[in-house]
Amino acid sequence: MLHRPAQIGVDHQRAVAHLGEGRRQIGGDEGTPAARAETHYRRAIELMPGMVNAYNHLATVLVKEGGKGDDALALAQNAAKLDAKNPEAQVVLGDLLRGRGEFDPAIAAYN
Repeated sequence: MLHRPAQIGVDHQRAVAHLGEGRRQIGGDEGTPAARAETHYRRAIELMPGMVNAYNHLATVLVKEGGKGDDALALAQNAAKLDAKNPEAQVVLGDLLRGRGEFDPAIAAYN
């Protein structure tokens, strides 16, 4: 789908809003479910597939939810591929790899 310049700006603003709302959900009261943050991060990615921070935050939420490590790793790898010089993307990827016992790839991500 081709986007007109005005539409790209609107999608960017909406994606940033979803990213912020996802962060707010995570930082909210203890009763706030991570699933709500997950929904916002996924919507941000849908609106702006190149938004590295949304991939990183979603990966972190999935790990905290438990049982979604493979999905989290795929998201972190995608974020690192989208912006290889983004330190947050490399740290999230390294942390996930380290947590899986994949130490050499984790060290490579950290470097």
